[in-house]
Amino acid sequence: MKVKRSSIFKLSCAITVFFYSVILAHYAINGDQVHYIKIYNAIAGKSIIDAYAYYILSIDSAEFVHFFFTWIFSTVGLEKFWFVSVFNAILAYISASLFVKLNASKAIGFVIITTSFYFNVLYFSAERLKFGFLLLFVAMLYVNRPRIFGLMLFASVLAHAQMVISFGSLVFNKVMGIVERVIRSGYLSRSFLMLIIAGALIALILGDHIAHKVIASAKSLKLGDLFKISSVLLLAVFYAKDKKQACYVFVPIVFAVLIVGSDRVMMMGYFFFLYYGLKVNRGYNLGVILTTIYFSYKSLNYLYLIVNYGDGFYKHGGFFGM
Repeated sequence: MKVKRSSIFKLSCAITVFFYSVILAHYAINGDQVHYIKIYNAIAGKSIIDAYAYYILSIDSAEFVHFFFTWIFSTVGLEKFWFVSVFNAILAYISASLFVKLNASKAIGFVIITTSFYFNVLYFSAERLKFGFLLLFVAMLYVNRPRIFGLMLFASVLAHAQMVISFGSLVFNKVMGIVERVIRSGYLSRSFLMLIIAGALIALILGDHIAHKVIASAKSLKLGDLFKISSVLLLAVFYAKDKKQACYVFVPIVFAVLIVGSDRVMMMGYFFFLYYGLKVNRGYNLGVILTTIYFSYKSLNYLYLIVNYGDGFYKHGGFFGM
């Protein structure tokens, strides 16, 4: 029986990530993992209601998806490194499936999934955010099936509140499409009127809060933050066939940098860039290759800190003084 090369690629990514997660998860025990490990051990065997109450009080988060799987794995009696490794492998498999859908090079895809800094951060530090991106990538696999796409996109927001940025990016792109059709046709559709009403309600309810947040964040905003996200935006626009669409997708991301800073938002911008960049010459282009080299190199410091200090964001000079 013949096995598809795409299946071998997806399984290779998942198995590789699984086994090196089994090893490194034993080292990643400090930083945010202190709280996750404590919760994992504490809720084992509790009823789901008692466990959820403990979870909410412990990390001030009501995001149910991460809690539910944490509760299942801990109650079954599996050690936490198995929990981490299984879902890292699932994330790797889903990511590889998306790369196949984008017709990206399997060699480049394998390197990105197994060595990229942002993937490693999802594997070993940003535990709740991992579930958000996992569901976002599932949504992107079904981008041409609106019901499944919408359901998975909504589920990603429930998995982690930050995913509302990606939700906002995709919704803003749809909104601008409606606005363009109205401008071209001169006809005020029902959808356009609903958008105006929704926008007015948001401005009325949250306008002052958002304005104050932007002003306060702008005072501490580093020019480097805007430079980094702008660089990714320019790369995405350069490689996108529909350049207006790429601009629309990045508007909420750039706006989010003004509110919450660049680190986690930059991760989202990078993944959206890959969505456009990997479609060009199967990823064999300067933008994808240079960013892959850079983020793979950046992973060396992150992994060094995990092995030596238990936390990839430990405040130390790290590997090669990075």
